[in-house]
Amino acid sequence: MLYLASRSPRRRDLLKQAGIPFRTVRSSYKETHPSGIPVAETAVRNAVGKCRAAAAPCRALVLGADTVIEFKRRIIGKPLDRAHARRILKAFSGNTHIVWTGVALEDRAAGILKYWVVASKVTFRRLTAGEIEDYLDTGEYRDKAGGYGYQKQGRALVQRIQGSPTNIIGLPMERLTGDSSLINFK
Repeated sequence: MLYLASRSPRRRDLLKQAGIPFRTVRSSYKETHPSGIPVAETAVRNAVGKCRAAAAPCRALVLGADTVIEFKRRIIGKPLDRAHARRILKAFSGNTHIVWTGVALEDRAAGILKYWVVASKVTFRRLTAGEIEDYLDTGEYRDKAGGYGYQKQGRALVQRIQGSPTNIIGLPMERLTGDSSLINFK
């Protein structure tokens, strides 16, 4: 059984779609985004921290993940409110940002911890003020790094991606399920 150290509904949906049985567990780890550390390293540190702090059985297989958006060498988190989301989407309009997801997988029975990071580039099309307002009206911007959800209506904001689509959603399933060096979940 896999224990997911995340409350993200998007990660739960991705695991369900892949047919991976899992249980969600709490993690006492608090995400940090220290300045001066590369964004990729920040994502991995947070994923490992969530994994190790998960309230899962001592012989469990635990998965932790953290998705961070980098734009112009800065971390873009979840918007504080609609006005903040508007500013983020306006900045993304016609530009490219990078979505980094750090993933940690701990086999507690064997004492093995594997971790990695996946990057995907996302280029937004040029958005009008009306398109941004229409998107904000959907409410999808809430609780999402970068203020958009690629898995739903936010996909219409995107001109192209380079990399894993599931990484942009929050968990790079291609790497998780396709790497033979990882533990087989099924």
